[in-house]
Amino acid sequence: MLDTVMNILAAHDMCVLATTGPKGPHTSLMGYVWDEEQLRIYLMLRKGSLKYGNMCSDPRVSLLVDDRIRHAENPHEGTQALTVHGVHVPFREDGDKQRAQGMLLRRLPHLIPFASQEDTTPVAIQPQGFQWLRDVEDAVFLKIP
Repeated sequence: MLDTVMNILAAHDMCVLATTGPKGPHTSLMGYVWDEEQLRIYLMLRKGSLKYGNMCSDPRVSLLVDDRIRHAENPHEGTQALTVHGVHVPFREDGDKQRAQGMLLRRLPHLIPFASQEDTTPVAIQPQGFQWLRDVEDAVFLKIP
């Protein structure tokens, strides 16, 4: 199961990020990159955004990664979805932050102009558990110790 989760995360680069804050829940379509070495998901955000503020006040997040685009003609047939339950974790060192930004911009070069803005920063998500949905009622759960 863990291999399947890692493969799904590596094969895709778009997710829906869910955060919560004083104004309630908030979702955003995001580009991401999976760091298999560090077991982290990296996103690029503006420090002034609602999602960034939410993550700073409540680090718990969920991300939804799915493959419905691969089934565009019939998205109800064979689509898989992976929900990642995790927490926003600060970078320990500047080198870690630079590494994350480099990975993001190599995988998602369209973010280069966005990343050059002063208030833009990479953020790291540490997964704590996964829910892999292969059909309407075929779900597998995996908790990270």
